[in-house]
Amino acid sequence: MATYVVLLVVVLVVAVCILGLLYLALSRTERHDRRY
Repeated sequence: MATYVVLLVVVLVVAVCILGLLYLALSRTERHDRRY
């Protein structure tokens, strides 16, 4: 169970990082669109 919990936490952290990068990318694209 311990290993399963660790893997679950790692997956959650990776998912949060990916969502954060996607959010930053979307915000950057929106800023570029606003400039144009």
